[in-house]
This record gives sequence, C-alpha cells and structure tokens, in this order.
Amino acid sequence: MINGSCGPSRIPPRPVGLRRPSPLRSGLLVAIEQHVGHLGRGAERQAKDFLGILDRYPDIRAALRASVLVADRRWNLRLANGIDVRLPENDVEGALDRLVALDRDKKLLSRDIVAVDLRLPDRVTVRLSDAAAQAREDAVKEKKKKNGGDA
Repeated sequence: MINGSCGPSRIPPRPVGLRRPSPLRSGLLVAIEQHVGHLGRGAERQAKDFLGILDRYPDIRAALRASVLVADRRWNLRLANGIDVRLPENDVEGALDRLVALDRDKKLLSRDIVAVDLRLPDRVTVRLSDAAAQAREDAVKEKKKKNGGDA
C-alpha cells in the first residue's frame, strides 16, 4: 500500500494545483516563449519548407505566434492577436496571397474575428467573435423591426 491507499496498484494523487503537462500544452508554451513554434506530429520535418514559404510574407510572419501541423498534411497559423488562420493542404502561397490582400484592402486581421478559413480555393470563411456575432444579430433584428418584419 502506498500512503494508506486502497491497494498496491493505486497511484498517489497529484498535489492540488499541479497538472500533468500534455504534449500540446507544453508545445504551446514553448511556442509562445520562443515567439514562433511548431506543433503537431511531423512538424519538425516539414517546418523548414513551410517557414521558407512564410518568409515571403513578412507581415504574416511578424504576426505569427505558432504554426500547427494538422493531420501531417496542412498548417494552421495562430497569430499574436489570437486569430487562427486555417490554410489549405495545397496552394498555401495562393491562400497567403489572399490573406495579405484581404488584410490590405479590408483590414481583415484587425477585425473582431477569431478564425479565417482559407481551405477552400473559391471562398474565405470568417468566424466572428462572440461579441461581434451578437452585435450582428442585434443589428439584423433592428433592421427587421424598422422594415416592419420583412428584411
């Protein structure tokens, strides 16, 4: 018995406040501390080529907090402002070109959003923050009220 536990196979409890670090949590902390880190299986292997691509986009590279390899085939970017950018498996350069253009023309990365999905070549999907989504919903309701319910 260990410290009065119920049996020899019981593991003593961890002290309160201490958690076993998960690989992702540890990796994310490393990514934050080193400014740019790579998470995911096989990330080290593919990171050199991916960073070579990112070097062609200095504004994105400067805003990068971490890059995450997803399913050993495509990358997500976590920017310093908290926005997640989901890149496609193919034509990463084309997706980054679109992102840079949207940010330049529409100030996309300065908006109240949490994610930009560039995985589909014919569209960009943006996820609003909870506050922005609520504000949009309220604006739509107000517009319906002004138009007599037909918006």
